[in-house]
Amino acid sequence: MSSSEGAVQWTSRFSCATTRPGSGPWRFRTLDSFNLALEQHADILEMDIAMPVDGELFVIHAGMESRLFHITENVQHLRAEKIHSLEYYTLNHNLSGVFPNTFDEVLEHFKGKCMLNLDRCWIHPDKSKNRRRYLMQYHGMRWKIR
Repeated sequence: MSSSEGAVQWTSRFSCATTRPGSGPWRFRTLDSFNLALEQHADILEMDIAMPVDGELFVIHAGMESRLFHITENVQHLRAEKIHSLEYYTLNHNLSGVFPNTFDEVLEHFKGKCMLNLDRCWIHPDKSKNRRRYLMQYHGMRWKIR
């Protein structure tokens, strides 16, 4: 895959999609893990989008909060301010110093570098779809959302 003027171009018949790098202690769905996945030749980054009560979109797999943050609440029932303060735990149950990324941050960081596959976006389908479309247009990214 290559990039020209912000548009992703396919250079092969085959592509690799991933949520995290192939090795290492990385928490998935963070900028660091996505960057490493691209270094390991992933073409498509798969990510889950969660929308808390106040509408800001985050790249978090809702339902995995106890494993990721050691909390019992679902992130979609929290406010964005609280989610910004959540710190990921490592696989060894130590605080990592890594915090959730917003969808806005991810779009800005990966614009023109790869394709994104958005998953788990159905919780608030209309509100979430409109917000995703707005952010993708704002960052100049092509989109196809069903």
